[in-house]
Amino acid sequence: MTNSESSELHFEHVERTLPNGLRLCAVNLPHVHRAVLHAQLAAGSRFETESDNGISHFLEHMLYRGTPSHPSAHELAWAFERQGGSLDATTACDTGTLSLSAPPDQLPGLVGAFAEVFQRPRFDGIDIERGIVREEILETLDDDGKTIDADELIRALMFDGHGLGRPITGTLDHLETFTLSRLCQHHEALYCAANGVIVAAGRIDAGAMLDELQRHFEALPTGRPLTSSPPPHYGGQTCSYVRNAGSQTDLRLAFRAPGQDDPDQAAMEVLARLLDDGMSSRLYHRICDQLGLCYDVSAGYETYSDSGLVELRAETSHERAADVLSELVGIVVDLREQGPDVDELRATHNRFRWQAQSLLDEPEALAEYVAETLRRGKSPSLQQRCATIGAVTADDVRRAAQRWWTAGFAGLVAVGNLSKRERSALDQMLDEL
Repeated sequence: MTNSESSELHFEHVERTLPNGLRLCAVNLPHVHRAVLHAQLAAGSRFETESDNGISHFLEHMLYRGTPSHPSAHELAWAFERQGGSLDATTACDTGTLSLSAPPDQLPGLVGAFAEVFQRPRFDGIDIERGIVREEILETLDDDGKTIDADELIRALMFDGHGLGRPITGTLDHLETFTLSRLCQHHEALYCAANGVIVAAGRIDAGAMLDELQRHFEALPTGRPLTSSPPPHYGGQTCSYVRNAGSQTDLRLAFRAPGQDDPDQAAMEVLARLLDDGMSSRLYHRICDQLGLCYDVSAGYETYSDSGLVELRAETSHERAADVLSELVGIVVDLREQGPDVDELRATHNRFRWQAQSLLDEPEALAEYVAETLRRGKSPSLQQRCATIGAVTADDVRRAAQRWWTAGFAGLVAVGNLSKRERSALDQMLDEL
């Protein structure tokens, strides 16, 4: 990476750790016209027991229901939105977030309301919100109450018996058990100083913003960080078929993958991008452009502290499912055996760097990136991250694919109206790994 490329990736950030252990960071981006507060913490199905599965997601919903100063969901939304702000919360299998974006001149005055949502939700209207979440869960079920969501099914297959494999939303039965007392206990465990980090980014005075955050969060209880056992060893080459009378079969070909600190993590990031980083990438070019088998096809790589998951996703007519899987397997095998060509690898390095540069125009995305790296105990330097990816060679890519993209790490989910013969054909395609 040249000096000029390195300077284009640079951003100034200031970090502070409060006496209670809460980590704060502020990034000044003087050229942008939005500012954001992004709180990130360990949360989600990974840190739940089987009996309380889904409570982190339900708790996230309840954060919107009001605070002592804004005692209804409408009043709370109005408090932010009348000043140009937007409050957002999410729950993944191992991460929870609470974010606020607003015009830069309005953000300092909204820190107090944001802190109150984080620390003092009223938990009003539990039954109303329970109804909303119930509708969300129903979107993943068929008329008989059977799960047909391929994303949930592939995670359950690849992390069977572990929190990473449980549904983020939980189940309808679990939802009915979430009482006020259980929500309060879970909130106390999650929303504490030792379990998260808060990042401010945008056109802000970094020092003044850290002072304001400290004023509103210094009384937050320390608590302790949530931990979880690693997922068990995967048995490998497992298939799951779920009948669904829709017009298409939803395919998920997945591989267990390296975690965040694994030496193969950067090479796997490059491998995933070789599969899917635009319409010229291998998946779309072959399956859509050349063969017309799908409207769209995609791949993604999700990392956790101690494991990861690569998914290849495609939806196609039932009779074409075996053809699509054959192509997916063929692309994987070709990358594993031949690796990328020089131009392909160079383009992947360049696109990663360009996308990293674009974070400096997107305070929400940059705040999320900084929070993720700080939670992992890493430097949030974009230069360092790009240098790591840029150093990945074709041999590194091939070696990582040969280690991870094998039958011993593979799993398949197909949701659709497939005959026994068609299911057998899919089994045979997976055997080709």
